[in-house]
Amino acid sequence: MQAAYQQNQPRELQCQECGALLRLAEAQRTATCFYCRSPNVVESASDPSRVRPRFALAFVLPPEVALERARAWQRGLGWFRGKEIRRAPLGDLHAVYTPAFLYSAVARSGYRVEIGETYTTGSGDNKRTHTEWRPLGGEHATFVRDIVVSASRGIPNLELERIEPYDLRAMHRYTAALISGWPAEEPSQTPTAVWQEARAEAMQHVDFYLRRFMPGDTHRHLQFNTQLSYESLDLMLLPLWVLPVRVAPGVPPVRLLINGQTGRIYGPAPLAWGRVVLVIALGLGVLVGLFLLLIAVGMLLS
Repeated sequence: MQAAYQQNQPRELQCQECGALLRLAEAQRTATCFYCRSPNVVESASDPSRVRPRFALAFVLPPEVALERARAWQRGLGWFRGKEIRRAPLGDLHAVYTPAFLYSAVARSGYRVEIGETYTTGSGDNKRTHTEWRPLGGEHATFVRDIVVSASRGIPNLELERIEPYDLRAMHRYTAALISGWPAEEPSQTPTAVWQEARAEAMQHVDFYLRRFMPGDTHRHLQFNTQLSYESLDLMLLPLWVLPVRVAPGVPPVRLLINGQTGRIYGPAPLAWGRVVLVIALGLGVLVGLFLLLIAVGMLLS
């Protein structure tokens, strides 16, 4: 009975290339990592002390629509990307629930700034606009919420940001039934790295809020010092379609990420450097030709 029970448990695989920690459903088997397509994956022991998800978003985008988004992405690539990537065959589409942390905090800031009030003098050709500056200092408090930070080594936060936003209004409390039958990844990013990313994004939000809060017509030299309190970090699972585009034999495929809720897509399409160099060379040739033409015209006129 014990052996049968263990056989039916979800399996965990650790990718030795990108570090992703994949959790497979009972009947699923895989020989490659969903994210980087590396075959170098090994079975990993499940850690019962690992943080469990608190929220999850369901898949909304069906696979056929995800494939069409990928084909549209290919068709929309410019001439500088080269025909290889635009005509490359699409690989197998994979669905995965990728882990992310949802961060929120109360931000209290003390700030100093110069506020500008504009006024106009004169009229007609003598009309002038002036700005009168005055110093201002004060305090500001706001609630920073809905900051999503990748908890996966396989999906860097910068790439996750390219397919955001997710509609968090559709978020559900996590249950095993919600993702039943779907592969998912356990959080593989270190807590220290996640906290750093979350707080850095929180400071960007505070900067934005403060600039909107400033009175007057304009402002300059904004300085602020912010203290974050009542911080929370909740693990959630985000629906993601992953699709490799195989450009050439022996070359790592370009990985497309498709938001499983909104269909927003991202892929780092490589430049065709031969075409870039050709255009630069043609441009330089035209400039040199114009320069020589101007010299010749100058000699004729003299």
